[in-house]
Amino acid sequence: MRVPQIASLLLTAAGCLAGHLGWAQRAAVAPLVPLPPIVQFASVDALLVKPLSMYLPPLAPPVFTERLVAQHARPEPIYLLNSHFIINELGGINPREIASVVVYRGADAPPQWRSLTEHGIIAIMLKPGVKLRFKTKSLNAIRRQTKASGTVSFQVNGLRIEDPSLRVAAAIAGLDVVRTDSETIINIRLAPPKPTPPAPPGIYIRGITTR
Repeated sequence: MRVPQIASLLLTAAGCLAGHLGWAQRAAVAPLVPLPPIVQFASVDALLVKPLSMYLPPLAPPVFTERLVAQHARPEPIYLLNSHFIINELGGINPREIASVVVYRGADAPPQWRSLTEHGIIAIMLKPGVKLRFKTKSLNAIRRQTKASGTVSFQVNGLRIEDPSLRVAAAIAGLDVVRTDSETIINIRLAPPKPTPPAPPGIYIRGITTR
């Protein structure tokens, strides 16, 4: 090998060695470390959970209308016994003790009952001396039960009661108390009458026998 070629190889090797030595003498680079997350805490007021009512408009006071209550009432007639008692069970009445039955449909009813004739009134009169076999409750007793004060009016199944002498002998399903600016309205919801059990199977012959 010629001398110039040897000198060139030596220079190249020396340069490579010098480059490696310089890289080795560089300062060590610190390893990558994940940065801590930046958390911004909200104020205490922002963290408080506000009630839903703060975002809703205030509820309007209840508005009572006879028409609305009457729509939800069951369309059954009002049963009056001896002109004083509101009943819903006819099973306790012996047919032999009935003196008369009158059906009122509107203007033909006495004035104090006409507000109850939307679905008709069936007025039953018992014979004199027949004792009642059920408990009754006056409108004043119902008023005391609801602790209503001021001007109070009564309804039965959504129909206004104009006769304050009427007593309730029927089973009461519930009482709806609505207070307005002028009065307190107590609606008496009567329990539906018990269904009549079906007749046993068989053949029935009705007629009049003569000798």
